[in-house]
Amino acid sequence: MDFKLALARAWAIVTLDKAAVREVGEDENALLPALLITAIGGLLGTLITMHPTLWVAGLVLSIVGLVIGAAILHLLAILFGGQGAWADLFKVLGHGAGLVSWARIVPIVGWIAGFWSIPVAVIAVEELYGLTRGKAIAVVLIPVAVGLALTCVAAITLGVGIAALLAHANG
Repeated sequence: MDFKLALARAWAIVTLDKAAVREVGEDENALLPALLITAIGGLLGTLITMHPTLWVAGLVLSIVGLVIGAAILHLLAILFGGQGAWADLFKVLGHGAGLVSWARIVPIVGWIAGFWSIPVAVIAVEELYGLTRGKAIAVVLIPVAVGLALTCVAAITLGVGIAALLAHANG
């Protein structure tokens, strides 16, 4: 495995190079670099905590998140009529979104840079599943919308619960 080459390919994916997306997706040797790039991103995102347990959690959760995220996008892409392989999407997202996650070492910059994973995923789904740009956007944004809706429901529920507790304590 040539890690320098893997990083160059990851950067090409981050810059939305469709040829790099296809190349990594088809490369049977791209799995290990995808895992390493993603794991490093998970580690970098937790280094600021100065807590080794969180470093390990960052490593593990970054891989788990990649597995789940790729599975969700794969299933949606198939539902939208695409034809592709989960493993190819996993490798491409591991390279592209994994490299984007390295920016998390800088707290606010990393959070903002994380949004770039959306166009990376759109191009990956479009290229690997043969979907139109509109369908690829839908595949990527549906989980984002569901996540935002669940976050809003959780926040409202928490707010109502705190308000009830405060009313009970003062009343």
